[in-house]
This record gives sequence, structure tokens and C-alpha cells, in this order.
Amino acid sequence: LPTDPAESALASIAAWSALGEEPRPLSPRALDASLDNWPVGKRDQITAVFSANVVHISPWAVTEGLVSGAGRVLQTGGKMIFYGPFKRNGKHTAEGNVRFDKWLQDQDSRWGVRSLERSSELALEQGVLMPELHDMPANNFCVSFAKS
Repeated sequence: LPTDPAESALASIAAWSALGEEPRPLSPRALDASLDNWPVGKRDQITAVFSANVVHISPWAVTEGLVSGAGRVLQTGGKMIFYGPFKRNGKHTAEGNVRFDKWLQDQDSRWGVRSLERSSELALEQGVLMPELHDMPANNFCVSFAKS
């Protein structure tokens, strides 16, 4: 179930999906992750919420919305997965991320590389368990949380 807040992105997602093989994803839906009204019905069986390169290129309210939304819509055992750079123990994991974080904040002061620990605390508040962390290329992580 692909989502995006931008109409142009939804059109692009639909066009790419039409080119793919069966089974195709569901039609994309508009979603502002910072809001409570996610376009998910009771018949939608949500087993995962995946967010790639969003947490650091958006205001913190979007991360809060992603976590609370995942807490509401995920089935027990479902996964919330974030991909991107994170700080660990209050520190950047690579020199390149220091520069990237400054660049992000120069674009918008509400953006920036987030703390893995703060993101994990937020997830725990929503009944999502501590993460599994996987190192990825280019100083990124794949962080997988499971709903309890």
C-alpha cells in the first residue's frame, strides 16, 4: 500500500506500479504521516510500515506520526521499518553524516539525522518493541521494530 502526501508522487507511483508484474501493489493513497487519519480501513491487514529516507528529511512530527500510526494500524507482530541515517548514543556514526546533518538543517531547521535512542523510546511508548538494527551501505541503517 504505497503512500505519499504529494499528488505528483502518487501519480508516479501508480505509473511505475502499472509497469510491474503481478501481484501489483494496491493503488497509492495520499498520506500525511504526521496526521492521525491514515487511509487504512479495517479490512486492510497491515503487517508492515516501511519508511525510507523520510525520518531525517521531515519535521520530527512526521516521525511521531509514523510511530503512532504504526502503533494503531499494525497487527500484533507487525513490523515498523525505518531506513536511513541515525545517530547512536548521541553521536553521528560517520563523518559524512555530520556534513549531511548540517546540510539537512540548512535546508530546513526542522530536519536532521535523528537519534536512534529517541526514536526507540517513541516506539516503546506506542507498544512497538526495541529495534533490530542492521548496518546498510552509505552510513545508513535498517531499523526494524515489532509491535507487541
